[in-house]
Amino acid sequence: MHRLLRQILHHVPAYLVAILLAAAGVQGARAAPELHGKHFLALEEAALVVPVGSDGAEAVGLTAPDADAIERLQQRLEEQRLADGPYAPGAAETLSDLARILEMRGQLAQALARREEALHLIRVNEGLYSAAQGPVLRAMLDSLRAARDFEALDQRYAYYYRLYGAGRPPFNELRWAATMEYFDWQREALRRELDGDPRERLLELHATQAELLATVAEDPAFDWRWLLDLTRSQLATLYIVEDLVQPEIQLLRRSQVTRVRGDELRD
Repeated sequence: MHRLLRQILHHVPAYLVAILLAAAGVQGARAAPELHGKHFLALEEAALVVPVGSDGAEAVGLTAPDADAIERLQQRLEEQRLADGPYAPGAAETLSDLARILEMRGQLAQALARREEALHLIRVNEGLYSAAQGPVLRAMLDSLRAARDFEALDQRYAYYYRLYGAGRPPFNELRWAATMEYFDWQREALRRELDGDPRERLLELHATQAELLATVAEDPAFDWRWLLDLTRSQLATLYIVEDLVQPEIQLLRRSQVTRVRGDELRD
């Protein structure tokens, strides 16, 4: 299976990437972002699947998104801060519960603000790359998509990618799924034309995927299903490359035809 996938990639039209590089005036794509923080490679799958505040709603009797529920949560938050200070550890859970209620009421901006506070508290109390941020960050991604704030969603996906290892081994199910989701988002961002010039994002995506593929494809112990995921993802990226460079190819062809006709006329 590894040999077959390598053969598939060997026949991918790599000339398209070369044309794109020439058209963009770029000598090479930038390397993938460096890791920051010693805890990147220490994220544990068990910690990542525990939702922040998963049972907080039941603890305060939240059966409907009413004003009383919000008031109770705000009161609980105030009591936590009075007892344990502005960075009370339990406040992040309360803020997450409050954000869910606000979102249910359609108050998306307020919900995002409460989740931002929760993320800040977790980073202060547990470290910059604490796995406890995962569920809060996932809720933020879903909320930003619902609000169609794609610029902010792009920024959060970049942080989401770093939190789950920035596409670097060792991998587990969650870290690999996060990497594939980030690649999917990058292609969506290209389709949504979030950038004035899409070439930089596209080149970086292609280079990152190619580097990862080169790293894992030669590892006989690497899960072939994950390798297939990555191969499909890279091919999807190359389709976008092809779409982008088609005008360049047509322009080159027209210029060649014009030059040949000009030479014939001179002869």
